Amino acid sequence: MRFAIIRMLILSLWRDRSALALAFLLPPIFFAVFAMIFAETASGELSVKAAIAVPSSVTGQQFAAAMQEVERLDVVLVTSRPGEVRRAVMEAEADAGLIVRPATNNALRFEIVVDPSRQIAARLVEGAVMEIAGTNSPQARLQEAIGFLQDEVITFSPDQQRAIGERLST
Repeated sequence: MRFAIIRMLILSLWRDRSALALAFLLPPIFFAVFAMIFAETASGELSVKAAIAVPSSVTGQQFAAAMQEVERLDVVLVTSRPGEVRRAVMEAEADAGLIVRPATNNALRFEIVVDPSRQIAARLVEGAVMEIAGTNSPQARLQEAIGFLQDEVITFSPDQQRAIGERLST
């Protein structure tokens, strides 16, 4: 009796080609597609293709050189025109773009350009910018941290503020 039921199920599966394909062909195809998609991040190393627009000033060129040194970034385009960065991101030549503009006191302003489907790339570029800023100007990063503490966490007394100001000025 069992053999008859098993034989009937096998014959009905063999006659129904679409069920046969769904049962035996489709799962390996899905597995192969997802394996190809996630193969890049399996090692934990995620590399982001970035396009950068920097001003033609010395500070801008130094920043572009520092960005090219970051290991997790693959800088595919360095230009002085923001439109090229936007185009590279829109056409998927780059995962994220960074537009650097001059600001006051020889400082730089940053704008990250990213496709909405690649938000992780924006976070990696932002992290690289913060890493470079922290490495090249720890004084400014410390001032930002103290400002955040004072605004959000604690109020410094006048003596503490004076001591912080003296410490930062050295």
